[in-house]
Amino acid sequence: MPIPVIIRIMPGPNWRIRFAGVMDGSCNDWKELPDAEVSLDLSFIGNDLPGRVPAIWYMRQAGTIPGNLLPMDVSIKVASSPGDQLKAFMVRSVVFCGEQGVRYDIEHDDLEATATHVLGEIDGEPVAAGRVRFLPDYAKLERIAVRAPWRNRGIGAEITRFLIRLARERGYSSYRMSAQAHLEEFYGRLGFRAVGEIFMEADIEHLLMVREDRSSSAPST
Repeated sequence: MPIPVIIRIMPGPNWRIRFAGVMDGSCNDWKELPDAEVSLDLSFIGNDLPGRVPAIWYMRQAGTIPGNLLPMDVSIKVASSPGDQLKAFMVRSVVFCGEQGVRYDIEHDDLEATATHVLGEIDGEPVAAGRVRFLPDYAKLERIAVRAPWRNRGIGAEITRFLIRLARERGYSSYRMSAQAHLEEFYGRLGFRAVGEIFMEADIEHLLMVREDRSSSAPST
């Protein structure tokens, strides 16, 4: 049975056609957009989609509907050069300082030099960032940010997985983060669990979230 989807052509060079479909055909967040509703047979995907969870796909404007729809391409790497680190800091400043009102001297702290920074780009445009610090007993994931126009595309999850992979390569199996409280469910889907009570950090509610993977190797710092 065809699944109703919303189609929207996104403007700008190298942008994509956006497909946002839900099983019951509702897409409340996009009702205000002048999109055309169409029916697209997505039965080839199978029966794995939850009943009402949005399923989002992206493809190039010049392309045709493929048999396998994949997320928008995002390139994630360690920001090892000064230029890439500057891009990562820019993303964080836009999100935390610009959107959330965090003071610059809080967002950009004295731990930057000891952290490993990562950068996410789409067609050369910096869209996401994060950092990880390798402590004696666990790796601490911090400053995970995605710029507003590129959210809800799985990029935040990919940044988080990339940071975990960096830590795992160093022998870590324990990960922690101070997550904004409204993201508890998001990080829960990535294997983290909340520990303790909500606390305030930069005037924003946060939770300590922990993930423990089984491993016999010791961290190499």
